[in-house]
Amino acid sequence: MSKLNSDILYHIFQELNKDRNSLFSCLLVNKLWCELTVPILWKCPSKYFDYRDDDAVKRCKDIRSIFNIITLHLSENSRKFLLSQHIYIFSIFKQQRRKLSLNYVSFYYNIPIYKYPGANTCLSNLCELRCNSDNNPSIFEGLAQICRSIETIFINMIGRCYRCNDGLTKLILIQKQIKYITIRDFSSTNHDCKELTKALEKQAHSILYLNMSMGNNFSQLLYSEFINLETLLLYGCCKSVEKNLVTAVYSKLQILELYDISLYITTKIIQNTNGNLWKVKIEYHTFNYSREYIQTIYKYCPNIKYASVYMNNQNLDELENFLINCQHLEAIDVITNNVNGDKFLDMLLKFSSSSKRKTLHLYIRYDLYNWKYHENFKIEGVVIYSKGYEDFWHVDN
Repeated sequence: MSKLNSDILYHIFQELNKDRNSLFSCLLVNKLWCELTVPILWKCPSKYFDYRDDDAVKRCKDIRSIFNIITLHLSENSRKFLLSQHIYIFSIFKQQRRKLSLNYVSFYYNIPIYKYPGANTCLSNLCELRCNSDNNPSIFEGLAQICRSIETIFINMIGRCYRCNDGLTKLILIQKQIKYITIRDFSSTNHDCKELTKALEKQAHSILYLNMSMGNNFSQLLYSEFINLETLLLYGCCKSVEKNLVTAVYSKLQILELYDISLYITTKIIQNTNGNLWKVKIEYHTFNYSREYIQTIYKYCPNIKYASVYMNNQNLDELENFLINCQHLEAIDVITNNVNGDKFLDMLLKFSSSSKRKTLHLYIRYDLYNWKYHENFKIEGVVIYSKGYEDFWHVDN
């Protein structure tokens, strides 16, 4: 059961929303179960308190524990400000200053924060919002009366998205200049969120960073509207999205990260950039169109520093052209498919002897046959990794 799809697990946990003990047990199974269970528990935490014989002491203790967790979300500056005003509510910090694993308050439906005294002053400068698509629309509508300066929005699309959250749509539309958008789609339906899509398109000219998991909820999104986009991260791509992706122009794009999106689509996107790309990180399961993909990078990305490359025996010559033409290369993620390791090694030696550039970092994924390289063998100007994939992508950036 621990290997079930997250959508299925989410619906199972929803059915357990009145079963306190079962939900508490789910928290301990693994990280995914915990992340799916916490939002259910925090929609209304008080309903899971177990009060027998009208135990007022226990009730106060439980309420205090919820309050302590809420105060842990406050920034250091906020804590110092409250203390400077002689508001002493942070006894928990003397014993416990550990970092919270989740943003619990974002799941709490019962806090109409925009109605708090002083909310107009405090929230008028709100610059970041993290929320779920099934949060109460009235919360967003209340925030829309106050907030105009939100620049960063992170949305979890969860539950049954039969219709868009009108309050969230209104809040997005009212902002002056949104710059960073992240959308994670965990919903169980393929409903097209037309109103939310239109809201994103209206804000598109100011958006610099777009990070989306590509369900059908945003299949009609016009990427051509994002004319100032600098970073694009996409997870998955349905057929209905492809046309809008490949026809858009990304003249200011600098970072491209695509997951489970074909090399053909990737190539078309790169060809529609304006030479500003310096990082291309790709995860895909086949090598179809890998030759054209390599050609496109060294022809259209003169400033490339970090790149994923799909290498087999049929495109080794293009990889050599890639190494020669990309003068700013610093790191390459090499995904191989039954490649002659000796030929690749000879290419690296030839490259290192003729190159005057700084050190090139290589991450070799999957095995190479006839591969004579080992850790004690040094290639001048080249550092080869065989493990630590995520660390590799953070070598110098």
